Amino acid sequence: MCGGASNTIFMKRAGVTLFISSLVLTQPCVATNAASLRVQVNRPSARVSSNLFGIFFEEINYAGDGGLYAELVRNRSFAGSASPDFWSFVAQGTAVGQIVVDESQPLNPNNLRSLKLTKTSGVGRIGAANAGYWGIALQSDATYDLNLFARASNGFSGIINAQLESADGSAVYAQASFSGLTTNWQHRSAAFVSSSTDTSARLVLSTTNIGTFWLDEVSLFPRATFAGRTNGLRADLANKLNDLRPSFLRYPGGNFIESFNVANAVRWKKTIGDLAARPGHLNDSWGYWSTDGYGLDEAFQQCEDMGMELLYGINAGLMLGYNGNTNNTVPLDQMGPWVQDALDLIEYANGDTNTTWGALRAANAHPAPYHLKYLEVGNENGGSYLNDRYTLFYDAIKARYPDIHLLTPGNWSGGMPWSRPVEIADEHYYSSPATFISYATKYDGYNRKGPKIFVGEYAVTSGFGTYGNLAAALGEAAFMTGMERNSDIVTMACYAPLFANVNNIQWHPDLIYYDNSRCFGTPAYYVQQMFSVNRGDMVLPTVVNAAGVVTNPPTRGGIGVGSWATSVQYTNIVVTSNGVTLYASDFVNQGTNGWRVFNGTWGVSNGRYQQTSTSATDCRSTTGSTNWANYTLSLRARKTGGSEGFLILFNWLDDNNWTWLNLGGWGNTQHAIEQNLNGSKSTLGSGVSGNIQNNQWYDISVVLTGPRIQCYLNGTLIQDTTYPTTSPTGLFASSTYDESTGEVIIKAVNPYLYSVETSFVLTGLDAVSSNATLIQLTSSSSADENSFATPTKVSPVTSAINNAGTNFTLTIPGNSLSVLRLKAAGLHFVTNLTVQVPSPINGGQTVTPTVWGQFSGATNWINLTSDTNFAITLTSTDNGILGVDAVGNVTGIRSGKADIIATYAALGLTATQTVEVIGTPTTLMHRYSFNETNGSTVMDSVGGPAWNGTLPNGGQFAGGQLTLAASSQQHVQLPAGILSNYTMVTMDSWVTFPTQLPVNCFYFGFGNSSGGSGLDYLFAAPRAGRIAITPGDWTNEENAAGAGDLSFQTNLHLTAIFNPPAGTLALYTNGVLAAFNHSVTVPLSSVNDVFCYIGKSLYSGDPYPDLILDEFRIYAGALAPNEIATAQALGPAELFTTAGVRLQAAPASSNLAVSWPVAAGGFTLEARSNLVSGAWEPVTPPPQIVGSEWRVAVPIAGNEQYFRLRR
Repeated sequence: MCGGASNTIFMKRAGVTLFISSLVLTQPCVATNAASLRVQVNRPSARVSSNLFGIFFEEINYAGDGGLYAELVRNRSFAGSASPDFWSFVAQGTAVGQIVVDESQPLNPNNLRSLKLTKTSGVGRIGAANAGYWGIALQSDATYDLNLFARASNGFSGIINAQLESADGSAVYAQASFSGLTTNWQHRSAAFVSSSTDTSARLVLSTTNIGTFWLDEVSLFPRATFAGRTNGLRADLANKLNDLRPSFLRYPGGNFIESFNVANAVRWKKTIGDLAARPGHLNDSWGYWSTDGYGLDEAFQQCEDMGMELLYGINAGLMLGYNGNTNNTVPLDQMGPWVQDALDLIEYANGDTNTTWGALRAANAHPAPYHLKYLEVGNENGGSYLNDRYTLFYDAIKARYPDIHLLTPGNWSGGMPWSRPVEIADEHYYSSPATFISYATKYDGYNRKGPKIFVGEYAVTSGFGTYGNLAAALGEAAFMTGMERNSDIVTMACYAPLFANVNNIQWHPDLIYYDNSRCFGTPAYYVQQMFSVNRGDMVLPTVVNAAGVVTNPPTRGGIGVGSWATSVQYTNIVVTSNGVTLYASDFVNQGTNGWRVFNGTWGVSNGRYQQTSTSATDCRSTTGSTNWANYTLSLRARKTGGSEGFLILFNWLDDNNWTWLNLGGWGNTQHAIEQNLNGSKSTLGSGVSGNIQNNQWYDISVVLTGPRIQCYLNGTLIQDTTYPTTSPTGLFASSTYDESTGEVIIKAVNPYLYSVETSFVLTGLDAVSSNATLIQLTSSSSADENSFATPTKVSPVTSAINNAGTNFTLTIPGNSLSVLRLKAAGLHFVTNLTVQVPSPINGGQTVTPTVWGQFSGATNWINLTSDTNFAITLTSTDNGILGVDAVGNVTGIRSGKADIIATYAALGLTATQTVEVIGTPTTLMHRYSFNETNGSTVMDSVGGPAWNGTLPNGGQFAGGQLTLAASSQQHVQLPAGILSNYTMVTMDSWVTFPTQLPVNCFYFGFGNSSGGSGLDYLFAAPRAGRIAITPGDWTNEENAAGAGDLSFQTNLHLTAIFNPPAGTLALYTNGVLAAFNHSVTVPLSSVNDVFCYIGKSLYSGDPYPDLILDEFRIYAGALAPNEIATAQALGPAELFTTAGVRLQAAPASSNLAVSWPVAAGGFTLEARSNLVSGAWEPVTPPPQIVGSEWRVAVPIAGNEQYFRLRR
């Protein structure tokens, strides 16, 4: 029976509170489970990104050439090889001749090869035939456009015949002829109308005359391309894309843009203009030639025709396997042309026609700009290789085109770039259905101050069946509910890969499969379509409460045998139950009757059922009834080659739901039982060590008694375990509101076998129409998929329901995605907003704003701050004056005024209040000058003896400096709690790093340590040129990086500012900003400064650095840039001061020279023309240090001017 206690996960974020059940599935249950789904219609939490769901094109699986790109001739320009690949010689009658690839007279400098055809003697024709990409598909009465270039040798006056023929040449469907060739290249064209339908046709170009002629750029296109474009797209495939209603196209690929070798990387300038002048290139990422006919302009045109944005991916100078070798890594000093290509691309796309590249776009038949907005730097790159190159692209692009949105890899080895801001991070995910189901909540806890997210590639890549089954699609659908719910941070997403020609599949699964005349979408295709087409404008908070567990029914199912990269033989397979023989193999007389092959090379030899491939994985063949239960399976098995052992299947229900005994698995090291549920495999019980020897017979038996599994190998019990007795169920949901139709759109994913009777409750509106639209994607088995034979077996079905309302019940089938479109009336949204913040506040003081809202039709004001479902965000117009933390608290940082803006983005509402900060000067709290001559104490001349440091392992004092030797693990330990009660802190120091710094050493580290690992700390890592703060360990660090390796620096002035209220970390070297992070969310209160070290890491395994310390200061607060500049000018021996500061002014030509002593750092020079009234305004340009003074030249305005210094 079904039922049990509720088993839910509670999760909360701004704008969304969600209850979701756990994620495990077993076998069907006869009862229906119950769930409730509540939608707060009047409290939208975010705007749904207008670009949320798009498509990703990569030249893989013959996705372009041989796929979307409608060219029917393969190897049209003879560019990829010195042989006439995919062209065959045709000779009839007694004709003698040959075809060869020739380079004697190139068509143009980019098209060096042509096809030379020579007839030397005989009667009849010679020629060259091209069957395109696995046959040219012709439709009766359809028109096909032939274009080619031809020339002839002196004296050749014959005719070239062009024919569309059957594969054997016995039938001619259309023909044309060309004469009058000269020794110069000439363009010729013809329009064919096919007289018949043939999916295996060929194009033949021939002559019956003696002599030689040459052909190049031989092209054949169907006239009926998508949108009727010349050089266009295959209509059926493009229509499939258009039906997705995608918002953007990521182009031209992932690995495709990189290649393994710099020489083969995609360069966009070679993909535009005249087709005959495009050289094409070796797609060495996927092993075939790319014509680049589906180039930049074609992609832009496709976007215009389909109403999409183009997201162009540019190579970051890093090829596949990049490691610093110049074959796969462009040196930094050679990145100039690559960066310039990016700038030229933007000008080509967006520039006026009077610009160089804008003019070329116009010459290429598109005078109007394309309006490119998105550019991605790199693909699946990370670490310093990417960081250093991203910095070059970022600086160049943002300087000239600040409105271009830059994307870059976000979850790759080495991490995303840190030296420059990352606006949108590209994350890629490939995994199992169960993993994707768990990703439904992935983005709920993401940092809202961090980069936006582009899920640039994702797909279920295990347990997907042959092409892609329903289980895989529903796993992705669960993930997509999380993306839609979190559309405030997930701005774009696209499935990958998009296309696969079934004649050359290089990656499984794919969204759309095709041959030369047919296509079908997988269940995943329809999931993408359902989400994209049914996209609302605002995210609505949704709570799902699913009842939890069910009691699993008795186990049952058929049997099977298999192997993994191993050749095996099986015999004497017997199934018995209660003394009755259910099955006994007889491969001699019955062969393979009753056996169904899932994968592998299976056959019968000498009465044995064998799988002979040693390279194929997941080979399975099954038989028997899915109603078998409580049986014993016995058999004999022998391994004849390969790397593992035997797979013995039992309780097989379908290709996604079964159990097997894995003997000699994991590289022939273990025996274990694994259960596959909805395509996700897990181990039952514990594995035992063991292996399977070659050419030795093994006796194997599996005894099933209720939920118990006993497995014997050569009579010895090796496994004794049981199936789980219960399994949870659940729904995954997202809800949006469509402003244009007035509909609430609910997407509910049930990825399990159990149907769920669901109570839908909608609040915050007056009524919901009883008549609603229901769109469902489901099938009888999660293993079901589509094919050429049944292209829509798993596809959406639209129906009407008439019991909808603000509270109604609907049963959500197992293995389903359901979309409900509900007509809403009388929505009560917030229409007015106001924000209250105490003012003035002191520097360092933290206050909590209150946001009030007024609902439509109401006069009273409601406190919205206490309810996160309203998803109000608070920002400051000047983070240097007022900081806003991750939860909306406001902190005064320095003197001045700034606005706090409350935004309800989902409804487009804002409210503003000006707040004044009465500055509390940044205060020097601790100063260590290392003037001691001996001993183990380091004096604090400001904080006093209570804050003196110690030298646990000694150190050498000399000349006002302290030398610490790494070899003796020498370091300074400061008292615990030295950072207590600070909201922001500055470490200002002068230090020498005399040797090469080791990786992972700390210059300073303040925090805690547990089990040898650092916890809750801030630190500086001089080898990496970075500082960081974390509320946990290294995995949660928020960094400011980019200062580079600081090894061998002498008397380096290093200033580290940790200013979480302003959301910033800053690292200065010698007074110059070297690294910055403006998205910090970790408060300083997260630092548990139990251990405070200079010269030692909080990780016990990290190395020590060699240091020479001259000065180390700790300030409560964040030093201003002019204070840091003052400290740099004064050096380590002198402090800046505010005492006795005199402001001086003297005429200098037409200016007034205003100055004050350099030691007076941290002042702002202000002016006004009336001493009695008027606002004091900062003087511009800001003063600079000149010698021993701060100085600025102010134009003499001809009236009274008054100046003051304010700190």
